[in-house]
Amino acid sequence: LFLIENVMSSIAACVALETDILTITSQLEKYSNNTHNNPGRFNMLNYKKSRIILDYAHNIDSINEICNYVDSVNGFKKKLVMYGPAGDREEIVIKTIIDKLYKSFDVVILFIDDKLLRGRTKEELIGMMNGKVIDSEKRAIDMSFDYMDQNDYLSILLLDDVLNSIKYIQSRCN
Repeated sequence: LFLIENVMSSIAACVALETDILTITSQLEKYSNNTHNNPGRFNMLNYKKSRIILDYAHNIDSINEICNYVDSVNGFKKKLVMYGPAGDREEIVIKTIIDKLYKSFDVVILFIDDKLLRGRTKEELIGMMNGKVIDSEKRAIDMSFDYMDQNDYLSILLLDDVLNSIKYIQSRCN
């Protein structure tokens, strides 16, 4: 639903700029939400019996939308999320997001790496997280695949290093 809202906002901007309606519709017809056109924005991949969704959800609103989607989906034995909070977020935001993830997912894989610190120490960020913390995004991705090797999961991988992680995940899916 949030992707539709984003597209509708884009259409409204084009209309306000007096873009020809045929140009708008032809571009919409050509568009595909994939890792090439829109990396890290609800990109779907398949791996064995699992579905992987890659997203850069990084605030409470985007996490709520992800969780609403996950709560509405059936057909998978388990639901998994991988998340690493950015250090430049307020502590209450980090804790609220993590609490929300624990309510919607069977498996929560938390990670931290140097790119996420953004003004905090690893110890400070780890102290805000509820659970075991993996020491890099790549290792958290590997752990997610370990779970998917065992069962059919709806797996939401919330990426920070979007482009590099997408390449790595795609190599694991092939």
